Amino acid sequence: MKVIIPIKQVPETSNVKMDPVTGTMVREGVEPIINILTARILPRTCMLIEWQ
Repeated sequence: MKVIIPIKQVPETSNVKMDPVTGTMVREGVEPIINILTARILPRTCMLIEWQ
């Protein structure tokens, strides 16, 4: 069985800065992390693959 698991990186939100002109988040200097939902489902998916 072949499985594709998409992994989404999101910015660490503990120290977010907003650009006052554009209203968007400034991503420079912000460390990317794996989305929490992806981090939770990844081990379960691996167990399912091993079970098959």
